[in-house]
Amino acid sequence: MADMQPGKPAFRRATAGRADTGRACPYCRFPLKEGAELAVCGVCGAHHHADCWHDNGGCAVIACAAGPAASAAARSGGGPPPHQGVTPGGYDRQPAPPGPPAPPSSSSGWSPPLAIAVVLLAVAITGAAVAIVLSRGGSSDARLAANTATTQTVTAPPVTTSATTGTPGVATTGAPAQTTTGAPAQGTTQAAETPSTTASDNELPAVSGEQMQSEIQHMLLEWHEDVVHGNFYAAWGLLSHRKQAQDSAEYGYPTWVKNQATLRPYLNPSGLQVMIDDAEPDSGVAEVDVTGMGWDKPGASCSEWSGITWVKYEDGAWKYDPGYSTTPQREGEWKSRYPELLGGRC
Repeated sequence: MADMQPGKPAFRRATAGRADTGRACPYCRFPLKEGAELAVCGVCGAHHHADCWHDNGGCAVIACAAGPAASAAARSGGGPPPHQGVTPGGYDRQPAPPGPPAPPSSSSGWSPPLAIAVVLLAVAITGAAVAIVLSRGGSSDARLAANTATTQTVTAPPVTTSATTGTPGVATTGAPAQTTTGAPAQGTTQAAETPSTTASDNELPAVSGEQMQSEIQHMLLEWHEDVVHGNFYAAWGLLSHRKQAQDSAEYGYPTWVKNQATLRPYLNPSGLQVMIDDAEPDSGVAEVDVTGMGWDKPGASCSEWSGITWVKYEDGAWKYDPGYSTTPQREGEWKSRYPELLGGRC
């Protein structure tokens, strides 16, 4: 039976069964486990952890009438809140900043003497420009050609890379400097693959396996420390292009931030260690095994946030490329092995 309280969205209490196991909670994105207490949305039927339902104040599915924004409007007696640029799936984009002031209305008009003066000035300037062009003659053509040549955009040559084999020892890295927080500006979400990206841009770097592993470890440590310190914009910038595009389409930036913020009170990334399990020379993707991060959430079934995840080399740097659903091939291989993924045992 659905719980009904004035000003709050309806939901049905339930207990997760075997069919629910592995289904992601739309609020925290962690999988439901058999026997867990659930809150089933009375509007769209989405299954949430009971705690997540109450933390969110309603359904976490975008645009659902039982969401927290809708219930807040119902409590205040008003209608639904104005649209804030929601993108399907999660990180709602930030409202666009106010535009520049509108130009003066033509109704204000100019006085006739001022208008005449402006016209005369424009005629004088035009005449002077024509005189200069005629006096310079054919030399202007050569100068124009030279200027055109010097303003061409210089495109960096593709990076020549080669495959790295073997699994070297783990190198130790220090904590990186923190970056200023903030949400990405509207319209900055990058596509999964940009037209200017060449095949060589995605190949593995031409470095030793030990250096590659050290660089990956440094990047993953920086990403997790950014999340723990609330530097979500910096963490977002360390995601691969295709992961940014996928998460923007599925969640939207604000919801993505909420999801990552659930890690902050319990995660200790200071001991993070990385071991490269596999690397794809052509795609620039490396599968890595992460260990050493502490996890102290009360009631958790583990004390270490560890497991398999992925990184991708693009634009001359390593980027975080997590999640089994990032590519169809990866999903086919890893969806059924979710407990082996980073954080999957917790």
